[in-house]
Amino acid sequence: MGSKFIKLLVVLVLVAYLVFLIVARTPATWGAWALHRAAPDVWLAGVSGTLWEGRASSGVAMVGDQALPLENLRWQLKPWSLLSLRLCADVDADLLGQPASGVFCGAPGDRVIARQVQLNAPMAVVAEVVNVPLSGQVSLQLQMLKAKGQYVEELEGNLSWRDARWHNGESWVPVGAFAAKLSPNEQGGIAAQIFDLDGPFTVDLTASLVLNQEPRVHGTVAAAPEAPEQITSALEFVGVPQEDGSFRVAWPPGT
Repeated sequence: MGSKFIKLLVVLVLVAYLVFLIVARTPATWGAWALHRAAPDVWLAGVSGTLWEGRASSGVAMVGDQALPLENLRWQLKPWSLLSLRLCADVDADLLGQPASGVFCGAPGDRVIARQVQLNAPMAVVAEVVNVPLSGQVSLQLQMLKAKGQYVEELEGNLSWRDARWHNGESWVPVGAFAAKLSPNEQGGIAAQIFDLDGPFTVDLTASLVLNQEPRVHGTVAAAPEAPEQITSALEFVGVPQEDGSFRVAWPPGT
């Protein structure tokens, strides 16, 4: 048994070394081409180095109709990931002028794995997608994400929105800070438990996000006396008043 194990280990090491020799000599432009084939909404430019360790001076990632600029993208493959039938890489980049990093893996069966992801971006990016005048800073931390195609199998992460502001047509109104705990839902999408961190609102909401479906939100929102009057008044149109002074929210309406 010990002899067979040693032979297997030697074979695996030789295979990994052979792959290293091939990949270390493959131009990084091949990797950029393969990335665009796998993710058509991502383009890289100024690519140099090798498939093993490369960089791109600039790039673009499309989110809906919005183009997000990438700069100083760098990656380095993790050789031992091949032994688990995955191809993983450490990735660093500047997204909208702010640092982003993580470990990203591809595996057979259209599987994608991401872990230790750190991402920061201005809330204006989200505001353009949802067409609501919002500002502040959004931070995303993903401890683990496993997906098969468009189906989320495993998810552990957190999302925060700090220095949250809403534009009332005349000025920016501060509304506090909020966070969400992310997990998979039963439909292969994302469930978010949303709560307040600071400010004049107490929030206890559950959101469900499934690709190509309208987002669903349920829970309660309560406003303190110092809460902005425009937003407090707006709660009467999106929520049902409760005896304790909070508003029960359901979106889409009637769900």
